Amino acid sequence: MITPKFSVIQDDKRVYISINAPYIRTQEIDFDVQGSQFKFHAKPYYLRLELPGNVVEDEDSTASFDVGKGCVEVRLTKATPGEHFPDLDLITKLLATKSQIHGAQRPESKIPLIQKIGSDLKSVERVDKDTLEDFDWELPQEIYNSDDEDESKTLIKNVYYGFDQRYNGWFAHVDEMANDINEIAVPEKMSSNERRAQRVEAQNDKFDEDYYISDYMYDDEILEVVGLKSPYHAALRQLKKTESAAKEEPGGAANSSSSDGALSEFLTPTDREKAIMQNLPKREYVIKDEKSIYLGLVDIVFGYLYQYRSSRFENNVESAWNIGKLSASLAALEHHSAHTLKEVIVTSFSRALAYPLFRNWDLCQKVLRDTYDVFRLGRRALLKILLDCKDLFDHHDIYYVYSKILFDDYCVWIQTHAKDSAIRSLASKLHRLEIHKSDIGWNLEAFEDLALETTDDDESEDGSGEQEDMVDAPEGPEAAHDTTKQETFELSKDAASPPPPPPPPAPSSSSQSQPHIPKPEIDDSTPKISLGIGNRNKQKPLIQLINTTPAKVTTVEGTDDSQEPGNSNKDEGNTGLKKNEFLG
Repeated sequence: MITPKFSVIQDDKRVYISINAPYIRTQEIDFDVQGSQFKFHAKPYYLRLELPGNVVEDEDSTASFDVGKGCVEVRLTKATPGEHFPDLDLITKLLATKSQIHGAQRPESKIPLIQKIGSDLKSVERVDKDTLEDFDWELPQEIYNSDDEDESKTLIKNVYYGFDQRYNGWFAHVDEMANDINEIAVPEKMSSNERRAQRVEAQNDKFDEDYYISDYMYDDEILEVVGLKSPYHAALRQLKKTESAAKEEPGGAANSSSSDGALSEFLTPTDREKAIMQNLPKREYVIKDEKSIYLGLVDIVFGYLYQYRSSRFENNVESAWNIGKLSASLAALEHHSAHTLKEVIVTSFSRALAYPLFRNWDLCQKVLRDTYDVFRLGRRALLKILLDCKDLFDHHDIYYVYSKILFDDYCVWIQTHAKDSAIRSLASKLHRLEIHKSDIGWNLEAFEDLALETTDDDESEDGSGEQEDMVDAPEGPEAAHDTTKQETFELSKDAASPPPPPPPPAPSSSSQSQPHIPKPEIDDSTPKISLGIGNRNKQKPLIQLINTTPAKVTTVEGTDDSQEPGNSNKDEGNTGLKKNEFLG
């Protein structure tokens, strides 16, 4: 049998079920409605839904089939008009059986595999009766997946990891795979404590104080990322407004249950997300360590939100690697049974300051606020993140193993077994949690103080250097004889040229031509240097050259013939002038 695609919506009186079942015969369609259970069958499709409330099939109930779209539309009446059915968008929960939903929450109802039975016949009959009542007669709906393997692994080593410590054997050939996320040398032979010690050592070795100081001093791009408005924060603001308005209205407490429909479109499952949910494995859980699962969820969500904000709320080719490296649950197969919430967040901060592109404390604090927003929104926001993580890792040739040992189970568990009270409690603690730089243990404040002191020293040196470059030039008649500084300024454009000979006195004949000496171009942006050029009232230049006619020019070997004649700024090797051609 094939489980068709479907969607369920509601209003105050009715429930509407849309089933995508093309190429069926209308005469073969069969419906069955009993209490909260709805069944649909038409070869080769079979669908069984466990609704949150009871429905009835009355005169108002209808069913129609659109041949063009291949869609069956079913309308059922609620047994209690006005009752709100929660979680109709959680596809996996609707497909689960009653035992899958409630079995892990009532472990005492399980019948032991071995039970001592006395000689009393009544006790035997009582056991048989209880067994019949607890037996699940419903047909399990398993979507075939060739990648699924038997979860029973070899018992050579009692080393487990993944969701609720349920897996082993997935990293048996880790040396042969280019898994850049994994930080554990031999995952199949190392206990949880050994993996934790190796993870801490790898974090300390990876931390680069120069990188951290650089992101601390030059944080313009990082501050831009920090200032971005998260879609989850916008959805939370909308939810709070809706809750406030519901409380102010008459009967606000009763109407508050309709907040599911008031969530922003951002949290509404897309068609792709619905397809992923429908293909999730159908599993029943008996949780051994519930606290570790919730703390692992915090660790994963923080890593996801860090890369989500760093990439400006878009996924890229590095998203899977970033999430894996930032989350200790993936990189080190961390089991958080012995951790507190603060220790989990401190670990997330440490990895965020050691591995990703942006390693900034303010960014870590902003992501912590984003994490609170997601947990405050509840399981739908968490499910959206987990589905996105599963989609990213499913399509990677190597990292797909993390979907098998973590994300598949988390996506099912968050819909069927996660408790809203525990999620709200985590959100409240995240909101009040304070993380200080001293908690990391890397002397971050000392590095920041050192960077600021170095910057102050550089600025003071630059200021003193400018003052030393200012020369007190002589004034009055002495400035006319201070020709050395003037010559140096004239030749500043050609630093490799040798200094010119001493300047000759002014020529006796005024009929000789005076070549034009261009004024040097001074960049206004450079520091002004007083050179003492002399009396500003002088009309004639201090250096005057005779008319360099071609007959008096001697060409020197190595002279560049392509240069323009008459350029008095060039040295004598470039102009071809002899020293005896100066008047003297």
